[in-house]
Amino acid sequence: MMKKRDSFGTRFRIGGAKGNCYCWMPCLRAVKISLSMLAAISILVSVVPVAGTARAASSGDAALIEAAKKEGNLSIIHGMPQVAMQGLTKAFNRLYPFISVEIERQQGLAVYEKFNTETRAGSNLRDIVMVADMAAYRKLVENKMIMNHRVPNDADIPAKFKIDGYAYVAYLTTMVVIVNDKLVSQEEGAILREWEGILDPRWKGRIGTSYPAGGSAYGPLYMYLRPPTPGRFGEKFLRGIAAHQPQIFNSTATAMERLMAGEIHVLFTHFESDAIPKFSQGAPIRWYAPKPTPSFGNSYFGIAAKAPHPNAAKLWLNWLLSEDGATAINKVYASVSTLSTHKDQRDLPTASWYMPVTETFTPDLNGWIKYHDADVKLWREVFNYKPGR
Repeated sequence: MMKKRDSFGTRFRIGGAKGNCYCWMPCLRAVKISLSMLAAISILVSVVPVAGTARAASSGDAALIEAAKKEGNLSIIHGMPQVAMQGLTKAFNRLYPFISVEIERQQGLAVYEKFNTETRAGSNLRDIVMVADMAAYRKLVENKMIMNHRVPNDADIPAKFKIDGYAYVAYLTTMVVIVNDKLVSQEEGAILREWEGILDPRWKGRIGTSYPAGGSAYGPLYMYLRPPTPGRFGEKFLRGIAAHQPQIFNSTATAMERLMAGEIHVLFTHFESDAIPKFSQGAPIRWYAPKPTPSFGNSYFGIAAKAPHPNAAKLWLNWLLSEDGATAINKVYASVSTLSTHKDQRDLPTASWYMPVTETFTPDLNGWIKYHDADVKLWREVFNYKPGR
């Protein structure tokens, strides 16, 4: 009998009248390796389920998904740029194609006013309600117009980004100074790397700004009147800007359109999440993030207390605050998710002028509520502005 040994076992030759035949006996090492491989495969299978199942589990269990599927519809009223909400809807529908989503955009506090009016009139048309103002959203909660619902990832969302059990901020709003790239040279625009650069006489008649009542436009105003460095900004800073006779817009979207069209040269200020996708699509803009850069969570999402499609609404909100939703926020809206476990996946500009945000200013949320009306009143006086004109 002839035998041949290798690292995994021994091969025996057994002779006979009709020729040779072979048999193989594994060694102990081979047995151990095989058992280890089987164990590893078993673990891998148990922790890596089918991709679709894993993604769905991030935003709702099977029972919720089935209930949402039976409802089949979802209505969202919001204040985001419409294109951004459309992008989020498409991302949601890639996972849940059986939900037909209807979206309606209103500007700023008009979302709050319309939803509040409808609800008081008994017209329960909305499922998801998004308002870009914490004070307004708290009123909705206090008036029992918002459903109590905690998303599965509630523990991974900092307390400052939620109205406990009722509403969540899904992304940060970061305010920057945007210029028309064709009308402001890089040399000229460099002075806008500092906030005080806007006071330079060259900008007279070239600036546009948004009315800061409600929504993201109030964030910078809060900083100017309560600067982190004592003695900086203040009412004097506002009067210096007003002296340039800026165009004032009731709509942030309109302000951005006028900048891209060249009707104004500088938009002071606007959210970076709107600038990034427009730049990638070829808009003639660039922007600066002076220090400190206002960055805060002010856009709250919740479910209407009498939502006609409550299960679809829960599924959507669960998804928005999941890893999948956070990635969609990065890719579609170019904003930073508030989900603490999520790694930022935004596609940021690589242009030489790009100025990443390195130092932020976050308004105190209680101060936001306390000072908002008085600050806006002062702003109207300084800029001699009457809303709606």
